[in-house]
Amino acid sequence: MGKANKLSKTSLNKSKVPVPLSAFAIYSAQTTTTKRGRVESSSSVQEPKAVPTYLFNPENDRTSQVKNSTTSTSLIKQISNKAAFSLRRASTKRKKKQKKFTNGSQGADWQPYFTPNDDEIQTINFIKSGPIKFSSTASSVQFEAKLTDDIAKDEAGNKQTIYKEDRSIELSTSQSLTECEDEGSDDKTKKDDVTIHRDGVTMDLVVMEEKNNLQPPKKKVRVASRELLEQERRTLKQEEVGKTREQLHGDVFKSTEKTSTSFTTISKKASSIPKMPFPQGNSEKDGRLLFEWLIQPFGLKKFFSNIWERKPLLVRRHISNYAEGLFGSDDLNRILNECNVRFGVNLDVTTYQDGRRETHNVEGRAFSPVVWDYYKNGCSVRLKNPQAFSKPVWQLCATLQEYFKSMVGSNIYLTPPGTQGFAPHYDDIEAFVLQLEGKKRWSLYNPRSAAETLPRFSSKNFDPSEIGEEIFSTTLEPGDLLYFPRGFIHQASSLPGSHSLHITISTYQRNSWGDLMQELFSGALTRAFAEDLEFRKGLPLDYLSSLGVENSDKVSVSRSEALKKVSELFARLAQYADVDGAVDQRGMDFLYDALPPALSQDELDRTIHGAKVKMTSPGHPSACLCGVSLETKVRVLRKNAVRVCLGSDANENMAVTVHHSLQNSRVYHEEERKFFELEADCAPALEFLLHRYPAYVPVASLPLDSDEEKVNFASSLFEKGILIAEEKIELVPEQL
Repeated sequence: MGKANKLSKTSLNKSKVPVPLSAFAIYSAQTTTTKRGRVESSSSVQEPKAVPTYLFNPENDRTSQVKNSTTSTSLIKQISNKAAFSLRRASTKRKKKQKKFTNGSQGADWQPYFTPNDDEIQTINFIKSGPIKFSSTASSVQFEAKLTDDIAKDEAGNKQTIYKEDRSIELSTSQSLTECEDEGSDDKTKKDDVTIHRDGVTMDLVVMEEKNNLQPPKKKVRVASRELLEQERRTLKQEEVGKTREQLHGDVFKSTEKTSTSFTTISKKASSIPKMPFPQGNSEKDGRLLFEWLIQPFGLKKFFSNIWERKPLLVRRHISNYAEGLFGSDDLNRILNECNVRFGVNLDVTTYQDGRRETHNVEGRAFSPVVWDYYKNGCSVRLKNPQAFSKPVWQLCATLQEYFKSMVGSNIYLTPPGTQGFAPHYDDIEAFVLQLEGKKRWSLYNPRSAAETLPRFSSKNFDPSEIGEEIFSTTLEPGDLLYFPRGFIHQASSLPGSHSLHITISTYQRNSWGDLMQELFSGALTRAFAEDLEFRKGLPLDYLSSLGVENSDKVSVSRSEALKKVSELFARLAQYADVDGAVDQRGMDFLYDALPPALSQDELDRTIHGAKVKMTSPGHPSACLCGVSLETKVRVLRKNAVRVCLGSDANENMAVTVHHSLQNSRVYHEEERKFFELEADCAPALEFLLHRYPAYVPVASLPLDSDEEKVNFASSLFEKGILIAEEKIELVPEQL
């Protein structure tokens, strides 16, 4: 095949091989007596060493937002009788109306999911029968905004108006309901309106004509004016909703939302069930749509600005079959019957009673009758890598990892009624708990200190006396989602009379700035040793006498000079830092950890993964070659599944290497790293394909010297599973 043989697989001389790390920690357990009368010993995980962590600095303090959301107070001026609003001071009548509003006007679907502390300020979105009118001031020119939603009928046929969250019109229990009440005036003229579609909710925003004879009110009120209309128009332009997104979000939601400095809850019910989106051809976009489905109806931008790595989020959907087809008890039973599931490797059976966690694993395969016997005797079952046995879970994790660009793993937890399988602990991953069957009661606790906020390693099993005050408790039902960042202590138990099955989706394990800096400094020191004489000079003869804890309180010239030298070397080290090289190293590690892509049947038909060769007669295949030509349009199969790096060949010479996850096993680190060496003059062609993704480009457009090189290069990558064609490639007989 000519120059196709240029792409030969050679070993990459890598200075460091990462230690295999599972997506979830396996917690320690001592030798125990099982409920089946057996005695086993389970492996324990060594307690992690103390390592630097990062301070917890939440930036989502709603208190400051509420305090700064009103206009400044002005001097009282006479207000015309034709004003579009009227103000009332705190009075008996207003208090009575406020009490009636807060106690029952939100609608039949509203119910609290936690009780806020007295010092917490809650922002509440609500359902109310009838519009609310807001007065406003803007540089002595008043406008009045009226928000009218499309009417959705509830199950009883009653009409309800659904209000959308917006900073300019939100009501706060500490401000808007206690400081002022506005009533509309009959003297209004509609000036402009616009229909807004966002998150599946349709609203009519109406801006009223300004009243030139009105003066600013005495009380502070929210501003709802032309700026609100322009803001909504800009947002609508930025968030164009396509057909796929409309199908993703479903129909109109009825919603309530509550937030605090510690956690956020949202409750929404849809009249139709949004289906889990499948890959459509753009891996990063597919991952984003799938993650939106996972957290919806909570917004994506709001999640990463207010929730991610900051505080837990509870999403109630009231849709029991929201994740239908993802995983169920029948799937677990099938896996136990058909697959080689091993105790301790793929599955754990555990209990937690009287403050003690116990693991009841035995040696060998986890046969289904044995596992179900443990379950009937009150043991929880944890399937540690369901993506290796379940195609829907594999597709979920493989698609999400394209969005996060970090390994995404999962665990399945089956808990008998009225039991708890695990002790209180915190994890080193961002956790998304999706309830699949039954009910489970969750309790969450804040990180115990700044050192345990966003930790790099999972914790030990805590005693109840070690975990502090509970900040949040809730019962998850099928379709509900609970997210909590790494470092938040949690424990969960099933309710009496109801089993529980949930999947925990995990990501961002050891994916912090500190981990990147660790890789960066390691490489910088290697370069500094090789290139800088100052780093190779010997230490002073008296450094042991001037440095160290026992000498830390001494003041001496030798100690000062030694500390000064250390500072100088740190400053010199920065010039040897190779940021791109450190990122490439982490990229290679990610591709080693990652799942292979889950391909649709259409994708299989257009790649080497689905190419089938038939036999014309014994020993005579019908075809041997893939018919790639200059006119064939191709692209890389997945954007973040391939990376071009600089490495070393067997002779320690610099070489271009291509790392990928396209041939990985679904079992974590079951096989060696997947990479091959690439000639330097071919590297620009692969970079060209990566930068043009997701577009398909003709083979003739590749930046190579000759047509033969272009066809050979594309054929080689196609045969390695790197490329996918726009149309199915026919197999052709070998040309003699």
